[in-house]
Amino acid sequence: MGTALTALFEDPQRAIDRLMGTHAGIVVDRAWAPRIGGYVLDLTLFPPPELDAAGYDEERARISVREHGEPLTFPLGPERRWKHRYPSPLGVGFGYICGQLCLWLPTDPRPLKWVPEDGLENYVDRVHRHLFLEEHWRRMGHWATEDAPHGAPTSNHLSNGSATDTFPITSRPLLRAVRMWEHHHRTHT
Repeated sequence: MGTALTALFEDPQRAIDRLMGTHAGIVVDRAWAPRIGGYVLDLTLFPPPELDAAGYDEERARISVREHGEPLTFPLGPERRWKHRYPSPLGVGFGYICGQLCLWLPTDPRPLKWVPEDGLENYVDRVHRHLFLEEHWRRMGHWATEDAPHGAPTSNHLSNGSATDTFPITSRPLLRAVRMWEHHHRTHT
């Protein structure tokens, strides 16, 4: 477990120092507590060495951490195409704010989504990775890794499940990884 989100409210500078001290390529440019509550971080995220060598520029993002609920993340910078970003004010039926990155869906299996117990560093890691996957998609026309499932729940022929399956994982390796994670956490908690 990383830094709890509550630590950001209790001692913001310590949480920010820990984030930048443990994660290469992440700089907190600005941090503040808005009058409406919560905490906001503006980040610059530098590309990993391989992507830097390929000419990728740094990415910028704003993370709004609320005292209750999941953080919201918005890319900063010029207008660009996005594969996984909520375009509508209602956020594709989930009530999210316009322009927020779609990092996972509420119906995704646990290993494919972040929860507060994972900590601030894990959340920022997901944002960092996601922004560079988006840039790869813009340049190459495909997602660089196996893409997480998206869309409405469907039956999954690989899961030996029924029509009530809640996520459409279509590849055996990802399905195996999800099951291994679930088995590990069931037997170790």
